[in-house]
Amino acid sequence: ALPPPPELSHALRSLLQSAADRGDTALLVPLLSRLQRLDASPSPADIVRVVRCFARCEDLGRAEAMADWMRRTPEVGPSLAGYAALLALPEGALQRRPGDETRRLGAERLKVAERAYRCLLEDGIAPDAHFFAAYLDVCAL
Repeated sequence: ALPPPPELSHALRSLLQSAADRGDTALLVPLLSRLQRLDASPSPADIVRVVRCFARCEDLGRAEAMADWMRRTPEVGPSLAGYAALLALPEGALQRRPGDETRRLGAERLKVAERAYRCLLEDGIAPDAHFFAAYLDVCAL
């Protein structure tokens, strides 16, 4: 198969960045699929953006799947920024009132944070102050 024209890859990556910045997860999924079909990988920074977007939009399954893909893909590889992106919270998450749903999401996020921390260490990456601050925010839920 022929590689995609650079303009198409660039346009799709720009759309991916915009969708991630806007929190448009409905657009992210088909864009990622299209890039994959074209054999045009997003940049490591774009993947971090996508992981952060899914985490903020409370789609933790997809956030973890993207982080796992990043970890397994030699061209991208694991990164501190990628693991920290898994800990991104939705706007106002720390101000929510306690309730069953908040507790459930907090417990789910804590499991994700613990897995991210374990993977970080397994990959030989030292956590920094930003990572620990994000981890503590997750613990506060």
